[in-house]
Parts: sequence; C-alpha cells; structure tokens
Amino acid sequence: MRNEKIKQIIYWVLFVGIICGLGLLTLCFRESILGQRSFVAHAVRWLHGEWGGKQIVVDLATDLSHTSFVNRLQQWSIAVMQRYDKGQVQTYPYEAAWGPVVALRSNEVPDFIAQKWREQPDYEVCLLNRHPESILIDWYSHGIVIGDTNFDIKASRWDGHYYRTLQPGVFVVWYDPK
Repeated sequence: MRNEKIKQIIYWVLFVGIICGLGLLTLCFRESILGQRSFVAHAVRWLHGEWGGKQIVVDLATDLSHTSFVNRLQQWSIAVMQRYDKGQVQTYPYEAAWGPVVALRSNEVPDFIAQKWREQPDYEVCLLNRHPESILIDWYSHGIVIGDTNFDIKASRWDGHYYRTLQPGVFVVWYDPK
C-alpha cells in the first residue's frame, strides 16, 4: 500500500514537472513560436491576404518606425545627394532593372548604417537626368528609398510598386524585378 502511494506521488511529481517544463519552454520560445516573424505567423498572414513581399515591407517598416535611425538615415542620404552633385562621392557603375543608378563605395556608408543589418544590402544613388533623385538601400527585391522631405514616391520610378511611408521622403518598397 505504501509503495502504491509513493508511486502515485512520483507520477504526480513527474506529471507536474513535465507540465511546468512545457510551460517554461513555451514562455522561453513564445516569440519564435507565436511571434509575427515565425513561420506559422507568416503562413497565417499570407492566408489573410498579406503576400510575401508585403510582409517583408511591413516587417521592415515596423522595425524602422520605432527608431530615430530614419532621421539620421535621411540626413545622411540628403548629404550624399548634395555631395554627388558636386562630384564628391565615390561610386562605381551599376546596372539595375529599376533605372539608372550608381553604387556607393563602402567607404561612403557610415557604420551606423552599414552595421544595421545582418544581410548586407547595396547602397545606390538613383539618378534622374544625371542628378540624384534618391538613395536606395537595396536587397534586390525590396529596399528603403530615401529622398529629401519633398521627394514624392508617386512621381518617381517607384510609383506602382508596393510601399510603406516611414516619414516624408522615406519609404520601404517592394520592387522584385524578376
């Protein structure tokens, strides 16, 4: 009889331990299991009509919208465009499906920008009549288009592409050229 009670206690302790362990694991991995960036969440978002490119734009815009980074990024972009017009920017030729651009040399990109992303993008000056229209931080299917505060995406090469406005003159864009 006594052995039966000990067995029951051991089973209950194991049961409670397993339940608590699963609960702890769920709390530890909640973000990866249930977060907006998890595979399951992406599938659910897709089923609700948010196709892959839109999810990428929304996620990047969300990441950037809560930071002062965008202001610094726009200030840097405007300075690069002004310096480009004066012939003071180091670039190299670059062919892009979205129009005439030149790529910035890595020494033109400050650390606060270059170290922001795990996946390193290209940095390009988008030209209109040989003058800078905007700066593109380019991941080949999407990017961040930055102009001055008067830059109008609807009057540019990016019109018709899916985009999100971060602030006047700064946009996250999906443009998959494939």
